[in-house]
Amino acid sequence: MKLIKKLKKSMKVFKKVFSGFLFLAIVLSMGAAAPNRVLALGNSNAHFIVSSASGTYGGTITITAGMYNNFSNTPVPAGKSVTFTLAGKYVGATTTNSSGMAILHNADLSGIDASSTYSTGVVVSHPDGQTYNLCSGTGVLTINQQPLTVSGVTASSKIYNGYTTTTINAKGAAPVGVVGGENITIATSSATGTFADKNVGIGKTVTIAGLALAGTATTSNYSLTQPTATADITAKDLAGSITASNKVYDGTTTATIASCSLSGIIGSEDVGCAGGTATFNNGNVGDGKTVTATGLSLTGADAGNYTVNSTATTTADITVKDLVASVTVGNKNYDNTTAATITGCSLSGVVGLEDVSCAGGTATFNDSNVGNGKTVTATGLSLTGADAGNYTVNSTAATTANITSSGGGILSASYCTGVVYGDWKACASGWQYRDILSQSPANCVLTSSQQTERSLACGTAPTTLIIPTTPIAPITPIVPITPITPIVSLENIANEAEIVSSNNIGSLLSPVNATANSVSEAASLTKYETVLNQDNKISAAEKTTINDYIVYGTPTSLRLGSGERAGVVNSFYQAYGKLPNSEAEWSDVIKVANGRWPSERSLSAENQAKLEFERVYGRNPALTDSYDQNAVMVIAYGLIPSQRNLAGEIIATKTFSYYYNHTPVSALAWNIVRAIAYSGAKR
Repeated sequence: MKLIKKLKKSMKVFKKVFSGFLFLAIVLSMGAAAPNRVLALGNSNAHFIVSSASGTYGGTITITAGMYNNFSNTPVPAGKSVTFTLAGKYVGATTTNSSGMAILHNADLSGIDASSTYSTGVVVSHPDGQTYNLCSGTGVLTINQQPLTVSGVTASSKIYNGYTTTTINAKGAAPVGVVGGENITIATSSATGTFADKNVGIGKTVTIAGLALAGTATTSNYSLTQPTATADITAKDLAGSITASNKVYDGTTTATIASCSLSGIIGSEDVGCAGGTATFNNGNVGDGKTVTATGLSLTGADAGNYTVNSTATTTADITVKDLVASVTVGNKNYDNTTAATITGCSLSGVVGLEDVSCAGGTATFNDSNVGNGKTVTATGLSLTGADAGNYTVNSTAATTANITSSGGGILSASYCTGVVYGDWKACASGWQYRDILSQSPANCVLTSSQQTERSLACGTAPTTLIIPTTPIAPITPIVPITPITPIVSLENIANEAEIVSSNNIGSLLSPVNATANSVSEAASLTKYETVLNQDNKISAAEKTTINDYIVYGTPTSLRLGSGERAGVVNSFYQAYGKLPNSEAEWSDVIKVANGRWPSERSLSAENQAKLEFERVYGRNPALTDSYDQNAVMVIAYGLIPSQRNLAGEIIATKTFSYYYNHTPVSALAWNIVRAIAYSGAKR
């Protein structure tokens, strides 16, 4: 019996030892596959497999652990009590479910720092019980930093400066997302703001850096996300300035921009000044004239970051335009002098239809001898007209003319054999004079006695003095009530000249609101036959054009009757020896009809006018006096006044009759009447 008892006791010991070794073998065999499985040696008969856990500081997590039978390695039955601690902090208890899993939700992480990872931070345990002995297990616990954002930070807009940096306003900076009431603040001393690029834009993103966490709480439990803001970069104003080129007068205000420079560009950025047009304040000649440029703009890769003034002013000069004057000189019979007579002076280079003409000048042959194609030099040429100040002209010009023998090639003077004198003029300065009406042979030279007979001391009884008795009129010409004053623009005259010279009756009728009237046209051809037929060089079509002008007129000459328009055409022929057939000549006709000087001047007509002036006014005209100049131009070209003074014309007609001893009939005679009535010249 004792032996049996000893055997039984030995078997119990063996059983315990064997079971212990078996348990150890199971543990060893499972150890590599179950890193979080922890078994209690000895009498423990259960173990845990604990899952790693991670969460954010101040938040909550869910902890999971499986409880298994050591011998069968099967989940323990439901309802087994399990407790949980995190980093030594008790966070709760639960029981296993039917799968042997113990799951604790919303485990509180507050008070657990996020400064490190806890390798055994998760601890689960089962208390000693009737079925299972005391056992526990551990798992890895990771606490992440609580992320914070920042509010109350703004960025300042700026004018473009070539940099991406900008100023930020962080006085109101505050953390967003702090756990509980922990004392966490934002340090702003190192804060900076940076645009994504330097270029101009609206609502551009600004990246903020340098904000840091501060406060009495543990800042390492938090991470900080740097905020962004938006702001504008507006264009930088540049000052654009120009220079303009001087130019020679061309009748326009157009100016040329010579250069455009910019001030205010940052560094050596690629931006330039471009475009724009420029104009002078007016088109006349002058120094330091104001030039205004408009439409300036910017070019270059960096132009979008700047603005520039679209207008700028500078000064430049308009210098006079050089005209070329050409003269014609009349041939003459030998008179033993070098004197030559300028019969015409024309200009080349005049802009458009501007009012500028050649005037003045004297001419001399290179010698007084007979010869063909002799050189004649004109000097003292000058310019007249409203636009003369914009031009210069050569003061001298050369041409050729002939000096012919008075007959048979005899190189001696041919003296006059007969002279017809005009009426004696009124006494002036103790003398009275008379004109030579004709002399023979033509172009003869007066003898000394013939020259003497032209003058007479006052009080000496002249042998040939004739004083007309009728009509009686004042000696002194009438001072005009309304001097000739052009009121029609040159632009209107140019337009009308273009229409008339086109030989298109439809174009002529439309501006004057007229319809073609063949009866009136035929009557005019008959009535003004003398005027229309005095130039045999014009074509039938040109003759029709002249007749149409007489019948229908133009807008600026409607105030004249057809007879007056015919008179203007006749005066043109008397001045130039031809009827008008070009646009330029029609321009002169219409100018005369409106009281303006013609562009093409006739020296022969003006020289004749000066002689007639002397006869009427008893003196040479002073061409520096506007009234005398008016009188000469009216006599030469028949300028028509803008307003009629019939009473003045009646008196002027009587005055003409007094000096010429007949009533006015010819175009020249009526031109003289108009000069007396309207020019303002005085005897």
